[in-house]
Amino acid sequence: NHFAHMTFSGSPELSPAEKELITGSIQQFQRGESSAGLHLVQGARETGDLEYYESIQLFLQEEHRHAASLARYLKQECIPLIESHWLDTIFRKLRRKFEFQNTITVVLTAEIVAAVYYKALKEATGSKTLKSICEQILSDEEMHINFQAFTIRSFQKQNSGLKQFLYRIYHRVLMTGTSLVLWPFHRRVLGTGGLPFFKYLFAIEKEY
Repeated sequence: NHFAHMTFSGSPELSPAEKELITGSIQQFQRGESSAGLHLVQGARETGDLEYYESIQLFLQEEHRHAASLARYLKQECIPLIESHWLDTIFRKLRRKFEFQNTITVVLTAEIVAAVYYKALKEATGSKTLKSICEQILSDEEMHINFQAFTIRSFQKQNSGLKQFLYRIYHRVLMTGTSLVLWPFHRRVLGTGGLPFFKYLFAIEKEY
């Protein structure tokens, strides 16, 4: 457990202004980290690759630890969890569309955006606990992005040249669309964390 070393103060650390800044934003990301990933597990099982199937399970366990740590932090700050959000619902539905390669493409897109977001969130407040959580999540996300990108490349090798080209266009459109849709909901945290709009897009491009 990568979060076992972490200590929570048990009392709020955020100033009223910081709490107002991050509440709606961090609630959405906490919800996004809590997906059960049943479709992802099913797709991994259907590949017939036991090692890959086990890797996906470990990936989801880490995602759930992210969600649990964020939930514990929100409880410390007296910020309620949310049951759902329409953006999260859209992503979950999109993951279940088409073939398994699409599922991984959507997951990779979410991981890239999350890496950029947590870098900004880390800088947006003075909370030591939140900074520690973000640092650990970022360490995990780096490996997650590499893992999912490797999987995508493996799928692409099995595709025709045309299908490879179309998938690259699709992922570019998905990445751009996701970045633009998320910006209005998280722009204050991103901006406060040093990522105004064009720096945010550049950061996404750099991760991509």
